[in-house]
Amino acid sequence: AWVTPDTRAAIRQVIHRWLKPGGLVYLAYMSHPGASGLAAAQRLLRLSAGLRQGVALLRQLEQSGAGYFVATPDMARQLAHLEHEDDAYLAHEFTSADWQPLHVADVMQDLGKSGCTYVGSATLIENIDAISIPARVQPLLRDVRDPAMAETLRDLARNQSLRRDIYQRTDDGQDHRLSADAHRA
Repeated sequence: AWVTPDTRAAIRQVIHRWLKPGGLVYLAYMSHPGASGLAAAQRLLRLSAGLRQGVALLRQLEQSGAGYFVATPDMARQLAHLEHEDDAYLAHEFTSADWQPLHVADVMQDLGKSGCTYVGSATLIENIDAISIPARVQPLLRDVRDPAMAETLRDLARNQSLRRDIYQRTDDGQDHRLSADAHRA
């Protein structure tokens, strides 16, 4: 989510060329919908004379009742998080010209071109819908068979802003994927 589309394509080529069947890929990236609201703040931070000045300006906007914070109430929480981060984190996270949250379905499709299949989240709790998804949303997932649709629904249910996914190279005709029990273990 922080690199150019060409760099993402090069990463996929490395995976396709060097990852052996059954091998695992860990991929962390900003995701929709949770990171979508940060787009305007990210642009302001890039335009500011300095990152701290940009964060201070965001705080002034929030305290002044700016519509951005009214329409996106979670931004106040996000801003509080930013205020406590060090400059290196802020620079990495928000100054890239190629900053762009990604949709999980697009990432799954792209990694599929490299012979990889989504296995699950590296954030263990996210693999257990009963405790990571609101109870009233869980029935909506029960009959969904398409993995991209299921993960998109999960992202919407959690308002996911950062994904930490595990993919496995599975294009050799054998099923290397973990069973549900092995995955939970």
